[in-house]
Amino acid sequence: PHPSFPDFVGLISEWRDGTDFDVPNGLSMETMAARVRLPEAGDTLRRMVTMIVHGHDTRGGHKNPLNYGIRSAMQELERLRLCLDFDTAIHLAENTDSNAEIGALSHIGVIGTCAALDYLLQRSRHDADNYTTIFRGIESIAGRLGLKIVETDTGLNIAPPTR
Repeated sequence: PHPSFPDFVGLISEWRDGTDFDVPNGLSMETMAARVRLPEAGDTLRRMVTMIVHGHDTRGGHKNPLNYGIRSAMQELERLRLCLDFDTAIHLAENTDSNAEIGALSHIGVIGTCAALDYLLQRSRHDADNYTTIFRGIESIAGRLGLKIVETDTGLNIAPPTR
């Protein structure tokens, strides 16, 4: 690491503990704290994102200061393997737009459960704007679960088992 990295981490720790940030800046600071692996920052970030998703309006695209921050925080949680719970990720995907929506859909793919696959398959049938992100999630989950996905007249579906 850079010789000044410990000083940078110390500064983040000091700001994080001693500054009263507004929600968007607090989210950015906690994301940075998790990125440099400050103790308990990942768990704090997950709680913070969950609170924001359920308690703040994340619509408004690039004009909403939470939009990019939510996506960046979710990417950091994915890197730390600390995914949001499935219901929170769906709530965000259904109640936001732009960067946060794409981040939520990608996050659902990382969650990787059968329920996540079912949600993404259903969403793929009516969300052409985010199809690429949704398809990547479907492909990833299906590969991990050993399932084959086929396109039928109703859209993407899990292929029936072959004998």
